Amino acid sequence: MRDLRTVLDQARRARLELSAISGLGARLSDTGATGARDQIDTSLEESATALGAIATALRHARRPTTAPSPAAPRRDALLPIDGLLEGGDPDALIARQCASHLAALAGQIRAAGSLVDTARSDDGRRAWRPSVPSPRRPDLSWLGNDVAILRANLRSDSPALRHAVRLAIAVPASALVASWLSLPRGYWVPLAVALILKPDYSTLLGRGVGRMIGTLLGAVLAALLLGALHPDPFLTTALVAVTAWAAYTTWAASFPAATGFITALVLILLSTALTDNVGTALDRLVDIALGGAIALVTYLVWPTSPRAKVVEAHSALLTSLRDYLAAVLAVVEGQPVEAERLSACSRATRIAWAGAEAAVGRSIHEPATTRIDPSEGRGVVAAALRIVRATDALRTDAERGATVAGFAELDSLATGLRDTLDALSEHASYGRPGPMPDLRALYRAAEQPLVALGAPPSIGLHLDELVNATNTVAHLTGLIAPR
Repeated sequence: MRDLRTVLDQARRARLELSAISGLGARLSDTGATGARDQIDTSLEESATALGAIATALRHARRPTTAPSPAAPRRDALLPIDGLLEGGDPDALIARQCASHLAALAGQIRAAGSLVDTARSDDGRRAWRPSVPSPRRPDLSWLGNDVAILRANLRSDSPALRHAVRLAIAVPASALVASWLSLPRGYWVPLAVALILKPDYSTLLGRGVGRMIGTLLGAVLAALLLGALHPDPFLTTALVAVTAWAAYTTWAASFPAATGFITALVLILLSTALTDNVGTALDRLVDIALGGAIALVTYLVWPTSPRAKVVEAHSALLTSLRDYLAAVLAVVEGQPVEAERLSACSRATRIAWAGAEAAVGRSIHEPATTRIDPSEGRGVVAAALRIVRATDALRTDAERGATVAGFAELDSLATGLRDTLDALSEHASYGRPGPMPDLRALYRAAEQPLVALGAPPSIGLHLDELVNATNTVAHLTGLIAPR
């Protein structure tokens, strides 16, 4: 798992390099430098071939092999990539920038290929085999973390607590309703409630409607097959195999289609012991409809507050941004920072951003009386993405040597950025804004010393973008009035 995560990190960094090369290549084409552009295209074709070989090797990582993976020769072909643009104009800044990004891309491809080769080696294959764990004393270190999670969710606005309470009430209640109505197969009603009832409204509605449509189509399909074919045991076995294969195949692509095939599978299995196939299909449809109605009513009686989930996601995002930015600014100032720490902070930030984007997306589909302001939620996520990209760019340039010795004004700006993100996280969680430094004034104070010290211009540009994006988040949350 560690090697696979590292391959994913290399792929994310390669995506940034490709984005930069795309923009620079378009500018290079406008200048008429066709020779350099052809060399760039050749390098990108080699990179694409290498990535395809690595993907093939990764997909078949479990397959025994005694020879190196096909990624190895492709990586060897990329070794001289640093000199591919030496024949171009040495004074062309864009060409040199492209060469730098291509060299970084080659390094990331070589690293990813080496990791895949390791996974395909004998030692890597042994990791896939089951092993018998040796006896050891029980580890209770996880208990404290679990207790902290429980304590954090023991509040009325917690989505986890509300979902647990709704399930605890709705499932037994649906069983009692099915028993009171004397439904032939009443156990399908609580099962439908457990499957349809979700912590958020959009998923509940989508799953409920999808299950209804899928159940209807599956019941019709099963009734047609059983009524037209009157299958014997051998044909029934074949129909079960086909419907099971179709259910597994369509599960990731279409939930209603997969539900329909599962319904058909269940009804075909029941046909071996029952004779009224149409009545069984109708019973299942009624039970699913009743269970979906109970799940919907239960949610609407005590809905989850989408704001709580969005606030939690925004707070986690801002905290991870603060940690990542602090580590990258330390690298910019030439301080020693472990590469593992940078990778961990970058990964945590990307995950937190994806979680915030998903939380905002779910909240927008909530009923109008409970959802958040869509413009504010989307704006904060977009501004946070600007901070992530500017921080990634600072990190990439710093790792290539774009650093500057620390001085008082730069330290003040770095502290101001961290304090602002802290205040924004505090405001998102508790509505209590902390002190808000004037980031624009701090940046202006650091701008002239950066020029005087001969710092790479990219540092000032990225810091300017960080200040703008951070102030945008503060404006959207109401902590700073727009100027």
